[in-house]
Amino acid sequence: MGQVMTARIGFFLLVFLFSPAGRVAAQDFWQPTTGPGGGAVHDLAAGEGGVLYAIVGQDTRVENELYRSLDGGETWGRRTLPDKALVHLGAAPDGPLYAAAAGSWTYRSDDGGLSWSSLSPPGGSALDFAFDDQGRVFIGTTTGVFVSGDDGETWQAAGLDGRTVSRLACKATDHLFALLDDGAYETNDSGTTWQRVAALQAGLALLPHPDGGLYVSAGRIFGPAIENTGVYRLDPEGNLAFSGVKGLFVTSMAVNADGHVFAATLGSCSSFGCTPPAGIYRSVDDGATWEAVGPASTGVGVLVALPNGDLLAGTRGLSSDSGFGSSRGILRSSDDGASWLPSDTGIPRAWAYALAAGPGGIVYAAADQHVSRTLDGGEHWTPVYAADPAGEQADTPYYFLAVHPGGDLFVLVSRDRLVRSSDQGETWTTLPLDVVSTDIRLLGVAPSGTVFLRFGSRGVLRSEDRGETWAYVDVGFGPVVTLGSDPDGRLFAAAWDAAITTVFLFVSTDDGRTWTEVGTVPRHVHTFQFPVAGNGYVLTSRTLYHLQEAGGFWTITEEALPADVMDDLIVTPDGTMFAASQTDGVFASTDGGRTWTSLNEGLPFEEAPFPVNDLLLDSEEVYLYAATSGRSVVRSIEPVVTDLARESLLPPDAVPPETYPNPFQKQVTVAFTLEAPAPVTLQVYDLLGRRVAGLRDGEWMSAGPHEVAWQPDGLPAGVYLYRLTVGRRMTGGTLVRQ
Repeated sequence: MGQVMTARIGFFLLVFLFSPAGRVAAQDFWQPTTGPGGGAVHDLAAGEGGVLYAIVGQDTRVENELYRSLDGGETWGRRTLPDKALVHLGAAPDGPLYAAAAGSWTYRSDDGGLSWSSLSPPGGSALDFAFDDQGRVFIGTTTGVFVSGDDGETWQAAGLDGRTVSRLACKATDHLFALLDDGAYETNDSGTTWQRVAALQAGLALLPHPDGGLYVSAGRIFGPAIENTGVYRLDPEGNLAFSGVKGLFVTSMAVNADGHVFAATLGSCSSFGCTPPAGIYRSVDDGATWEAVGPASTGVGVLVALPNGDLLAGTRGLSSDSGFGSSRGILRSSDDGASWLPSDTGIPRAWAYALAAGPGGIVYAAADQHVSRTLDGGEHWTPVYAADPAGEQADTPYYFLAVHPGGDLFVLVSRDRLVRSSDQGETWTTLPLDVVSTDIRLLGVAPSGTVFLRFGSRGVLRSEDRGETWAYVDVGFGPVVTLGSDPDGRLFAAAWDAAITTVFLFVSTDDGRTWTEVGTVPRHVHTFQFPVAGNGYVLTSRTLYHLQEAGGFWTITEEALPADVMDDLIVTPDGTMFAASQTDGVFASTDGGRTWTSLNEGLPFEEAPFPVNDLLLDSEEVYLYAATSGRSVVRSIEPVVTDLARESLLPPDAVPPETYPNPFQKQVTVAFTLEAPAPVTLQVYDLLGRRVAGLRDGEWMSAGPHEVAWQPDGLPAGVYLYRLTVGRRMTGGTLVRQ
């Protein structure tokens, strides 16, 4: 979104994208990458031999998917789901996998989630599964408990008839616990009889402890708030007492090999409303005391304790507008909950919102609540940075990315912490920010290497030493919202006046030390894009503007946009445009924005479009990447830049422009040939370097031969210099007037 001010050059592979009629080709343009990992985790289940399963989707979309891990959650691969609304999983010790959802069928898979068969338990919707050591499966439903001894082919009632059973847990043969709306129940005869052992407004979590006790959560997320929401403990003698985590909605509990109990929370509520989620709490003294162990500001819906002592936490919020924190995918702790790191490689369901290109084709992505890196075009993603989930950030962290020409990666964390990595994210240095402001933003890195931060109501901070020291510059208006650059190294800034809803545009020719106003536009500016010097585009959310320099003056003209709300724009030096929309996907234009063609083949548009938040052409100028809301990062299947085009639209061995007659008296003609449609700039200067004629200023010209005539009326005889710019390559020569 204009955060990385590097000149993106390249030539759109027209043969692949467009047919002669100008329509997008029928084959897919996009393909999913494997990350960054993330998404809203609805359930986790541990199966036979340490196999793990996860249902992952988005907080506000019913488009869930099933993933399986064979290495303890380090990496995941996608399986299938017979119904995208499924949110409950159960993995039997002997292999079968079960899935269900409220209002949906119950299903069984015998091949690890590749294929499914529907089951018909006599009760209502299945809400939870439990398995005993006799190979039986129990299900809690909206009409009681049912049991099957033949992998779900036939079912028998197992008590609590007509009651909604939200949780089941099997402690031993014939010994089960069930969670209902009025408390916890226990059976020692496989459901023939049940006894209420904990009378309370039950919540969502139930955990039999190896020491003989039982932990139960109280209070529901959706429903009247109760005073003593939290965790209760039933000791082996049958005494029920409040344990802790007061006021928080506990959704899942787990006990590790050391006997420590962990409680996952989605948030808290009172008569005054709901507060953000509190993450995970731990008790090391049989529930006598509890302490928060992270991840802060993240809702956690499910916990699983692994045989090796690690813990997996499935994170999710409630909705995008509920005030709860966003999802962070699957997190792992290997140190008793002290720290949590992403463990969802291969689950591309994150909310990706920012991309940055590093040297050698490296791509960085900010997604959910961490920054990830791919070195191989999206085949593998590695998390490289996340704000300390134990409390470094009081709110959900948000990341701004920028890459230095030398390869350093800069990350601004939630406007109050700037870090830098010089080794592709392996190690990090916290940079000094000796300022107090709630309005700091990483604007980008200039081609010179100068780093810029937005600061205050009308200025920027600039650093010429990679963020070690900073100097304040008053741009002249503010606050500054966007920075960009052109191929000549000039910088452009957009500064917003909220009082009059106008955005002022500024240019700097001295690396941001001083600024000059060049015009205004009426809306927030998302990005500047300059395919050639002095001829570029300004994207606002609803309008595209063409910004051109002529004789030291700048003109701003309005162009068309393909959708009502746009978020990002890339313009290659040959003039091809890619535009990203929050509502309609990606579009391409090859005629300067006058007409646009949808470029959505292969994007994950199913029930409704996933917003595209950012576009990126990698540093090798080969592939186009798109950051999406809910499908992580997707990439163009084929290169969008040809090897020939990456060299130039005027290859080095091409015949140089011809000028005739030369010398001349009244008129001279410059003749040249384009290999593809492109914007052309043709200018004439005197020997003092003053421009005396602008014959073409970024004008789109078709492939083939062209002739441009010049009649220098009023100019004296002498030698003049002409410069022809096509893409990034410039050529020129002398013109002699007699």
